[in-house]
Amino acid sequence: MAGLPQLFEEENMENLVKAGLFGNGLTPVRTPALVDRYNECLKFLGLDPTTLDAFDIDGIGWSPQIAQALGDNYYLTRGSADQLAIILSPDQRHKPIYFPFTSFDRQLMCAYFDAFSSAISDITSTSGICLHIDSEMTDYESPADLLLIDYVMVRTIADDLTKGAQEQKNLVQEFGASDLAWFDPKLRQKIAESSALWGDMRFRQVEIGDWRFDGLSSFFTRAFDGVFIFRQMEGGRDIVVLENDSGKKPRIKDTDVYFVSDKNLLTRLKEEGLIEIDLEWYSRNMAILSEKRDCIIADVLSAFLPNINIAELNSAQLRGHLDDLKNELPKVFFDLERLIRQLDRGKTPEYDDLSLDLRLVLLHPSSSLDDNLREVVGRLIARLQPRSLLCTFTYDKNLFYERYESWPESKKVWAIRELLRNYKPQMHQLSEKHLAASIS
Repeated sequence: MAGLPQLFEEENMENLVKAGLFGNGLTPVRTPALVDRYNECLKFLGLDPTTLDAFDIDGIGWSPQIAQALGDNYYLTRGSADQLAIILSPDQRHKPIYFPFTSFDRQLMCAYFDAFSSAISDITSTSGICLHIDSEMTDYESPADLLLIDYVMVRTIADDLTKGAQEQKNLVQEFGASDLAWFDPKLRQKIAESSALWGDMRFRQVEIGDWRFDGLSSFFTRAFDGVFIFRQMEGGRDIVVLENDSGKKPRIKDTDVYFVSDKNLLTRLKEEGLIEIDLEWYSRNMAILSEKRDCIIADVLSAFLPNINIAELNSAQLRGHLDDLKNELPKVFFDLERLIRQLDRGKTPEYDDLSLDLRLVLLHPSSSLDDNLREVVGRLIARLQPRSLLCTFTYDKNLFYERYESWPESKKVWAIRELLRNYKPQMHQLSEKHLAASIS
């Protein structure tokens, strides 16, 4: 599986943390009691306890500090077919998930909290909650198996608390079922021992049954180094998009399989109404085009002039550097400049007149998509648009962090400034069309 090596080392993330672009929304685990509960959950899930005495966890219970200590970002993933989660506090509700294995992780956790909020509050007052997010398949043999997944079962394990509550409930029922139960010393002793161990469980909500999370028609998963699944397409055939194009493309019945790098993928996504290029909309939101142009400039300057401070260049200095590097600027930069001038003068070119590279720069999820499908399409676009800073950070922060790690310091400083100016946290599920309100 593709990971994010060294992602959470302090020297790589320090400036992002200071800027509030990494680490926000994590739940602190600082007391010995909470650390012990987390370790008990790890043991119940068949994992080794951590030796850390303080760390933070996200909405699914994943800790960047533990991942770094283990050298394993996938420590809460069992193979590619099963995920694990840990809830220590109701505070994890609606919190971000920093290393999602699937595109629906946050949606699933929000729905779980909504369904069992009272029980979660009750259980976590004394114990942790372990979740086994079960695809009901032991393993995926090939990407074709992912097309069989349209739901997952969430199985709740609240250490011994749930078992103790059920045992006490059975004892109380047995005691109340017979007028002679009072004269049974063994039964009275069992009830007393249960009460001493767990307290009075009669009025606590600590039992959560298996819960089914449905509606997974389209999703992204990190299995097989990254796979996008699109089902129920208008063309009548499913679509599978593989992020890793180093292997042989599998044949799957009634399914069209693409690599992210396939030139025909863009056309197919447009035909299915998953993406769009709305030049009239861009003409009303020119700042989006300026942001895209600036990303290309930052790429070139950081590659050829890594020691300059891109963020502090004035317009004259910037133009001077671009004049010096004009032979290094990609053709799509000049295509984008011409488009900006055309739209500024009220002229809208035809789609067929746009170069393929310019189409990639301009595409965004169709405005008609629901939130879940828009999230999946946005993640795919983040891979098709490697230069788009805002799109990548909005739809796939892990991909942004991975790219950020390889940048020279000048580009890191520039990227942080641009995100602080343009990114709003509530946009995590919005299409690029909706980003315009935040860019001035």
